Amino acid sequence: MLVKVLDAAGNRFVLLASAREPAEMAALVRRVCASHRRRLDGLIYLSGTQARIFNSDGSEAEFCGNGARIVAFHLRASRYGESGRFHLGRYEVHYVAKRHRIWVSVPRPKELPFEGGWRDLFAPGDPHPEDVRWMEAGVPHLVLVYDHEDALELEQEAFEDLSRRLRLHTRFAPRGTNVTAVAPTAPVPGSFRVRTYERGIERESEACGSGVVAAAGAMDFVSRRGLRFRVKSGAQLLCVRAGGCWWLSGPVGEEGSLEVPREQ
Repeated sequence: MLVKVLDAAGNRFVLLASAREPAEMAALVRRVCASHRRRLDGLIYLSGTQARIFNSDGSEAEFCGNGARIVAFHLRASRYGESGRFHLGRYEVHYVAKRHRIWVSVPRPKELPFEGGWRDLFAPGDPHPEDVRWMEAGVPHLVLVYDHEDALELEQEAFEDLSRRLRLHTRFAPRGTNVTAVAPTAPVPGSFRVRTYERGIERESEACGSGVVAAAGAMDFVSRRGLRFRVKSGAQLLCVRAGGCWWLSGPVGEEGSLEVPREQ
């Protein structure tokens, strides 16, 4: 079976569009992601306008901002129109194509209850943030807010070690949390750098749409003009609040195709 590989700002997913869902989906996802020559973050299963998204470890995600952008890109290319809607998990997503950009609506970020202080989450030597918020943006993100970009210059191994400790902390049991670090990018107002460690792929992601939305929400984002976030891949994601909704946009395109390996 031949499937598409799509890239959204560095998030790479296999898109499987089929009326019939394969059996043993988790095993299929792990097999497909392990077989590709480049790193894949998961698989999106699409039946009509109903989508489900699976992480590379086979677990199902409640939502994915970049995954939603990939579904919108595919539906537009499949002549569903310049605007429309679909379901991703339990969320209804609206998409609109404007000026060579595709915008998708994303869940409004909200702060989750956080028992006790946050300073005990960090060990000596960890770069302490100026603020910490636990946010829900379709999926949970522990957002570490720093006041300068230098704080995000950790080597990938160090960033993943810190994030893994936080992701697995008993404070966030039983489902754990994603971890997103954000800092302003001088001297451009409204521009930020962001790094995200994603549960389900258990490493730093090249890009994370829900992490961008969670970061915007953690900073009490209210601007209609939008905020710009530079992700690890070097791409830029835009987050805007308009018409009572939150919207996400950024680069997305088809990278090629992949022959799904048969089960041995």
